[in-house]
Amino acid sequence: MKRITFNNSNGSSGHNPFWNPWGFLGYMGRFLGFLALMFLLFVGLTAIRSCNDSTPPDIPDDILRPPGTPDPDDKDKTRGITDPIDTIPENPFRTDIPDPGPYLPDSTRNFIPPVEPGDTIEDPDTGEKKAGDRLNVILDSKSDDSTFKQWAKEFKTLYPDDEYEITYYNPLTKTMQLKVPKAERAAIKEKLPKQITDISFKIFDESFYAPSGKIPKDPGFSRKDLSWYFAPIQAYDAWEITTGDSEVKVAVIDSYFDMTHIELGGAKIRSPYNIVRKSADVAPPLGMTGSNPNFFHGSMTSSQAVGWQDNGAGLSGIAPGCTLIPVSIGDCMSNLTILEAILYAIYQDADVINLSLGTMFGEMAHLLPIEQQVIISKSMGLVEEDVWNYVFNMADERNVTIVWAAGNDDVFTAMDATKRNNNTIKVSALDMKLYKADFSNFGNISVGGERYEMSTISAPGVNIFGAMPWNTFNIGPGTSYSAPIVTGAVALMKSLDPSLSNAEIIKILQETGKPVSGPEGNTIGPMLQIKDALMRIKGGMAKSDEVLDDHSKLFGLWQSTRLVEQLTDGKKNGNYDRLYFKINNEKSGEIIVYTATTNKKEYHAPLTIKWESDKVTFYQKENATCPGEKNYFLPATYVCTNDDKGLLLVNETGDGYTDRYNIKRVKAIDKE
Repeated sequence: MKRITFNNSNGSSGHNPFWNPWGFLGYMGRFLGFLALMFLLFVGLTAIRSCNDSTPPDIPDDILRPPGTPDPDDKDKTRGITDPIDTIPENPFRTDIPDPGPYLPDSTRNFIPPVEPGDTIEDPDTGEKKAGDRLNVILDSKSDDSTFKQWAKEFKTLYPDDEYEITYYNPLTKTMQLKVPKAERAAIKEKLPKQITDISFKIFDESFYAPSGKIPKDPGFSRKDLSWYFAPIQAYDAWEITTGDSEVKVAVIDSYFDMTHIELGGAKIRSPYNIVRKSADVAPPLGMTGSNPNFFHGSMTSSQAVGWQDNGAGLSGIAPGCTLIPVSIGDCMSNLTILEAILYAIYQDADVINLSLGTMFGEMAHLLPIEQQVIISKSMGLVEEDVWNYVFNMADERNVTIVWAAGNDDVFTAMDATKRNNNTIKVSALDMKLYKADFSNFGNISVGGERYEMSTISAPGVNIFGAMPWNTFNIGPGTSYSAPIVTGAVALMKSLDPSLSNAEIIKILQETGKPVSGPEGNTIGPMLQIKDALMRIKGGMAKSDEVLDDHSKLFGLWQSTRLVEQLTDGKKNGNYDRLYFKINNEKSGEIIVYTATTNKKEYHAPLTIKWESDKVTFYQKENATCPGEKNYFLPATYVCTNDDKGLLLVNETGDGYTDRYNIKRVKAIDKE
């Protein structure tokens, strides 16, 4: 869909917190919750909780580590992967401003500085670990080099002393980090949005996170038990429909990755990026071994989502035909690095993003009364929730699906401020009996007459097989390994229909999922059923034989099964449209272009229709226009024929471009 003289303006609006505070009883409840949380923090914080609800089977050594592969605990190795460091390509993306001016760091100093142990604090309300002297900033997606310079100038005008500085910025992800006096951090966070009002931005703390996965402790199982979890989620039947489209890109945001692993390497990988190193080097650092979960976590989750199939090693990812964007945040799992990684994935046109990590809670947090957990989720972390919602809503309008591991503390999922947004998918874990795993966070509960749905879907999360560096394999428990199973399923769904909105994906997953049994079954989302989800998608598409035999079956409103990338002067401009065909009768109809990521307007043009024995053609002979708008979309021709799956395939031809997609019946234009 080619556009002429399109206006790129896209106003930014604030986002209300997901929950509003309660009244007097709520304040009392929050106070009690605060006291309870302080007790838990006194006991201590932990990032990992043991989950021994199932005994792993014995694993032959030749499966765990095939002959000839090195020992992951061998400290004499110079690299965590077989690629030497000097073969890693240079950073292909611009992350510095050519002339940053006096207030931004030059390229020799523009790195995320480490947080010294003495500068780490615990939030008095939630117990989260934060950097006491740092604040993070996200600028609006329209920001350019001049916006960075202007913001920096205004900041230094307000705070001219050397103890206030911008220590890091990245024009690729529109982010910055500030260093401020520890005693003034909270006040500056509150004041800055009122002091700098001519530039749209969000400001938030630098909090720290840990991976949700567990270090495998009992590496042993037999060959017949490796694939136990594929059948219950209908993976084998789903692969009869699709194993994934290479055009569907799955971004995995995690610690480190072995890009040379037989399950991940080659054509599968695109645009690898390390947020901390600011390069394409996503490998573990020198000296890191298998005793550190960050050494293998990214490789494990990636292989479970999109690992190769039929390659003679390991098992298979759920979506083996899809592409991987590995985004490394290394050991620095903080607010800024995670948000930068998400923004990077969005700007690299990822279709699905997997996040197998989450907030750290106290080891005894699951003993808090559920009422107190709900109070905490409603009253604490609201500023951070607003920032996360800002990014999640940006992903949603670009049709990027975010999949979170729910967490492994057996607590209410929404205690974690990152997991409260309805546009994201929260995945709980099942054990080998297909009951809720005893460690898994949950979210579907009724408290005080209100119903909360914070666990979207569930998937197996015990004894899940995956790739370890150096072409080795192992198993692991945790929602970390449930999430990539769902991520792979979403990638298969988008392989059939890339235009699916997040609301549509969530609805399909939940309506086709199987209710979880067991004593806690109703507290988590239904068990993933991939084939049924794919069949639901396929069932809504136009069938070529039906339409050509009975023309009236094409009457109504249809949507293309992919978002259309806008072109300005023949070049992609980063925005997307939803394309609709309204067929009124055998001879006429209307094309409707809905600009989903910009001014959210409808552009209309009439269609004339010509039927033949083996195809139907829509002719758009006029520009698609919108009243009051100077922009317009050029004419095109749409030839609809039979594809190899029996569906109606639209071949679009316009001025200097072609495109292909199926169409699906819809009731209304999706303006979510």
